[in-house]
Amino acid sequence: MNLEFYKIKLNDIGIVKPLWEKLNLLHQSKSDKFAKWFSEHTFEERLEQLYEKEHRGQLRIEVVKDSALDVNVGFCISSIFDGNRGEIDSLFVESVYRGHRIGDRLITSALNWLESNNISDIEIMAYYGNEVVLPFYARYGFEPKKYILYRKTD
Repeated sequence: MNLEFYKIKLNDIGIVKPLWEKLNLLHQSKSDKFAKWFSEHTFEERLEQLYEKEHRGQLRIEVVKDSALDVNVGFCISSIFDGNRGEIDSLFVESVYRGHRIGDRLITSALNWLESNNISDIEIMAYYGNEVVLPFYARYGFEPKKYILYRKTD
């Protein structure tokens, strides 16, 4: 495995679309309550949200490529908005590449970028059904702050 970590601009985000779609399918498969929402959530909608975030602040996209196979295997999107708030918006690593500390490198890189921009108010969201990620995020100091409940309408 020959991994290459590199940053891209938002205009090049199409290269992570297949990975984002896998992340969305993962959330869909784990969510017994909101699977329909994930099935209807499109990359194009997500792209609009990211352009809005970039317009309000800064956006950073890091991609991981297995150079030996010439395939992207992970990505992390982080943002700074409202002047002093940061977020790790998306983090995904292909299942066969998990356990090789790729997620650790991505989150550490994102946190370093946020902190180098004097951002200390940093959030990350984990969707219901994907609680398995909580211990991973806890290693980086993330703890639950609040629960946001949605009324299911379907």
